[in-house]
Amino acid sequence: MKRLRVKKIGVAAAAVIVLVVAAVVYLQVRYGVVAWGDIPTWGLLAGAAVTAVYAARAFGKQSEELAEQRKLNQRRLSRRFYREHARLSSVLP
Repeated sequence: MKRLRVKKIGVAAAAVIVLVVAAVVYLQVRYGVVAWGDIPTWGLLAGAAVTAVYAARAFGKQSEELAEQRKLNQRRLSRRFYREHARLSSVLP
């Protein structure tokens, strides 16, 4: 499920990049006017899309590790509770 979400983000980012390139080509062919100074901005857009994909992957892995850590902490807490309970039961009348 999480990998599917990451793939969807990647596809959406690629679609945005394709649309921007198509718009530039259309403007150049139709009107002969393109603000070529905006090329660095388009590069930043592509970089942001790639960064978003990697961030989504990292978030997915982090969520999985957090779930594992919660399970481990719960087991440790329950063991500690039972040890403490046994110790107090033997001391108290």
